[in-house]
Amino acid sequence: PASSPSCGSLVHNLIRFGHHFQIHGNGSQKSYPIDSNTEAVQILIRSQNGRPCQARIELTHGPENIQQVVELYVENGHERPFFAVLETPDDTTMIRIVNVGEMTFPITACVEPFKVSSKTADSRHAANTVNPQDVYSPFFV
Repeated sequence: PASSPSCGSLVHNLIRFGHHFQIHGNGSQKSYPIDSNTEAVQILIRSQNGRPCQARIELTHGPENIQQVVELYVENGHERPFFAVLETPDDTTMIRIVNVGEMTFPITACVEPFKVSSKTADSRHAANTVNPQDVYSPFFV
């Protein structure tokens, strides 16, 4: 696209239109399967009523093969939610979000595709150039 949406508008759209799941503390988790043509995902993690937000984001290949980990702590996850766009390597099959905070500090998580390619998983290895047919989530453009 000619212009990229601002981070603020992406967060606003995720808050309004995304599929949110509440994750209670003490290691509770939610897994999000990733399609093979998804090149990047957007992640929003919030807390309620100004509570702290402590979580771990795992990019996995299979249920127990963790490839990458992001650990986060936000003092007030309601006023300052965590937002990131993460590239999903070719062999990523799932994003898992773990609430490592206390049971009294539930978090709300939303994971949505950010960049989806019309290419198949095999052709993603063939070239590192941007394909004009790549599409961004129409939800957030």
